Amino acid sequence: MAWHGGDLISKLIMNERVRITSDTAQWSAPSSHNVPPRVVSLFKKWDSSGDERLTLPEFQAAIKEFFPNLPAYVAELATPLFEEHAVEMVLEPGMTLQRFNEMWAVFLFHNFDKNADGHLSLPEASKALEFMSPTRLPIREAIAKVRSFDVNQDKVVDLDEFRAMYVATMAGENPQPTGGDPENVPSRVVALFRKFDSSGDERLTLEEMSSALQEFFPKLPQYSVDGMPALFDEYSCECVKAPGLTLQLFNQMYNIFLFKYFDKNDNGTLDMNETSKALEFMSPTRLPVREAIAKVRGFDANNDGVVDPSEFAQMYAALMCE
Repeated sequence: MAWHGGDLISKLIMNERVRITSDTAQWSAPSSHNVPPRVVSLFKKWDSSGDERLTLPEFQAAIKEFFPNLPAYVAELATPLFEEHAVEMVLEPGMTLQRFNEMWAVFLFHNFDKNADGHLSLPEASKALEFMSPTRLPIREAIAKVRSFDVNQDKVVDLDEFRAMYVATMAGENPQPTGGDPENVPSRVVALFRKFDSSGDERLTLEEMSSALQEFFPKLPQYSVDGMPALFDEYSCECVKAPGLTLQLFNQMYNIFLFKYFDKNDNGTLDMNETSKALEFMSPTRLPVREAIAKVRGFDANNDGVVDPSEFAQMYAALMCE
């Protein structure tokens, strides 16, 4: 795609000017009482002078730290977008909290619009939802939620639809995922996470995870090795100040990793032999053969002779907590 930075930025800003000035019924500047608490917290953190105004240097420094992999066109867009929303006709110019909330929705939209085509594909919208949601949603629930914001059913999320998604999702008061509560993660998984976390920063990097898993599983199938970066990217917190896999997210990812590891023929299900191998690995004690077979069949909820990912998730939760 040819890059015409100035033309694109001009069009984006002109579009925003029309939306903000002539369509206020759809997107008017909210009162401070209507600003999500997480946005208030972010504004106060970035307002280093404490004057309840964000200056352009404060904003530029903050987003570079907050989004270390910020796309070039978004970085270029940041200045004109700031100037469009800043309050120019007051004694102390800058961006107020209300204006920041207004601009932050637009900024996030462009940040997740990776190909700069003016709308979010469902994968792009899913990444945005993951960033804005106070808690990580199960994959199916996340997809369903994203689709619910696609009002016109065209399989993309435009700026107006994204604003509705922003308002609904950012209302949650919990922060982005942190290190996680060990009480909700099996103790064996906590121990594994701490062993893999060589830096001790309560985040697993891709390098730490790849190195540890290949050491832990010396006969790791090549397709599992090749799929590791994509699996890591799916579960990692890429949009927070300390990127990587938290304990909670590692627990979710490890479940998927084990399923793929024991799915030796990579067909998306585990046959009884593959499931038995998984059971043997996850069970804290070795079971007699008949008991093991009975237990494996017990996890085949629909009795189709194989264990699918959702059935394996139940098996993982049951066995890793023993």
